[in-house]
Amino acid sequence: MLVLMLLGVSVVSDNSVIQVTGQALPRTWRLVASGVVIALAVLSLLSLATTLRAVEAGDPFGRSMTRSFRRFALLYLLSVVADLLLPPIMQLSLFVAHGGHGLITVGFDDGRVLALIVAALLFFIARLFDEARRLEDDNRGFV
Repeated sequence: MLVLMLLGVSVVSDNSVIQVTGQALPRTWRLVASGVVIALAVLSLLSLATTLRAVEAGDPFGRSMTRSFRRFALLYLLSVVADLLLPPIMQLSLFVAHGGHGLITVGFDDGRVLALIVAALLFFIARLFDEARRLEDDNRGFV
């Protein structure tokens, strides 16, 4: 769905449903930045699906589950950081390419702060899963 939404933005230029980051960027650059963020988000969701399949298979604290959950947390963090940093980096490259004339804006709103907090919580949860796996392995050793 996210990929289809990006394609919809590329066809309809004045779309009020989807806000593409980096409004000071040319349209093509905004689409590239959004494409990278969406690709990372889709990959993180695929990793979360792998995590849920491992839990469904009856291995809630196995290595594959904790590894895929940690990958989910990392890809989610990367998508948030890419959404935060890609537009200013692209603006900086355009600034340099045009001989130092242009505008560089860095946006850091409450939604991005919340997304970074969620990413930190996901890494904490991944650490708790690792500890739970270690305790489960210790319990199996006693039996």
